[in-house]
Amino acid sequence: MNIIINADDFGANDGFNAAVERAYLAGCLNSASLMVDAPRAKAAATLAARHPGLAVGLHVDLKYGTLFMMFWGFFATKSLRRYAEKKLREQIETAKKLGLKKLSHLDSHRYGHMVPAVFNVFVRVAAEYGIPRVRVMNENFFRSFWNIKSLRCIPNLGFLKCFGTWCGWVLNGAKASSYYYGLTYSGELFGRNLRRLSVPKKYDTLEIGFHPSAFIDKTGGTIGLDDAFYQSENRVHEFDALMNPDWLENVTY
Repeated sequence: MNIIINADDFGANDGFNAAVERAYLAGCLNSASLMVDAPRAKAAATLAARHPGLAVGLHVDLKYGTLFMMFWGFFATKSLRRYAEKKLREQIETAKKLGLKKLSHLDSHRYGHMVPAVFNVFVRVAAEYGIPRVRVMNENFFRSFWNIKSLRCIPNLGFLKCFGTWCGWVLNGAKASSYYYGLTYSGELFGRNLRRLSVPKKYDTLEIGFHPSAFIDKTGGTIGLDDAFYQSENRVHEFDALMNPDWLENVTY
């Protein structure tokens, strides 16, 4: 089983960048998704250049929430596709200017690329630029909830995230060899939320999406989410869990 342990929001602030570097050097993380318009994106790109073994993809910020884009795609599909392609190409070119010539994957901030009108744009543009993978958000909520048995998926809206991305996956007809975990308990991947993970047998890769920070950084700007998300102790708790990967022994396939 291939395991991708990824840090989203790379470049958000110094705390996120430090978490990526420390976890990579400790052998606890092998992938990160860079936000090229984030306040510390340039520093993140410099860090990535120091560590060529770290797979770095693009965490595309489409600026709008997923629900809004779903409505947009329903009423004006061509318009949304044009918009998504413009934003995607702009951010790929920005990544290249920052020195990232070979991106390992594409995904998006707040899961917008799973909207059916957008996903095919990502796949087509990825092929054009030679980017080998577009993340498929295919987490099974019932499997995750049954394993963890925590009601935190209600206030953090994890159940809605899973349902929305699952619908996008089905409507896109997307095929994936990897199984994603990190939606049901998004932003809270520590403690009991990593107690027991199970991967459906049809997948040969598990991707786990963390949002870790090595310390609470109050200098970073808002990136489409409240500052409270980036300054939360949960970010540090995720980093601590990332640096102590004993939970990997409980993953079942």
